[in-house]
Amino acid sequence: WMTADDASQSAAREDRATLEAVMVTGVARGGAVECESCPAGFVADPDSELCSPCPPGKYASKAGASACALCPVGTYAPEAGSSSCKACGHGTMSKRGSASCDVSPTQCRYSVDDETMYDLAGLARVGGMPMWGPVVEANKSNEYYINVCSTE
Repeated sequence: WMTADDASQSAAREDRATLEAVMVTGVARGGAVECESCPAGFVADPDSELCSPCPPGKYASKAGASACALCPVGTYAPEAGSSSCKACGHGTMSKRGSASCDVSPTQCRYSVDDETMYDLAGLARVGGMPMWGPVVEANKSNEYYINVCSTE
């Protein structure tokens, strides 16, 4: 931007533009004529008058929701701003308000079909030690321990 004083001091060959007026339409007293609802997955933040995303484990299914709801048991919302919760996968579970699913440490069983079930409880963590491992990356930079009965 250039003020009148700046313009008089500038070289005569410079190109310049002068802003004579600014007209803002569609507003009343400096604000919007009406508020827009926050989209699904977001709720209005009363402190900032902006939309805030629902945190992981919560969701808002409709635009204009006043609060985020906890995901029900057996579902999860892994990301902020979720408009719905996802169902936990086969053989997994979640508590209310979860951001992920886990295998039940007390019922580490996987049903393949109506006739076949695998009980993997014997592979659970014992005494805080990893169940199996280490699995070493090909370049030997990282080691991983695997526990099929928990995400811990």
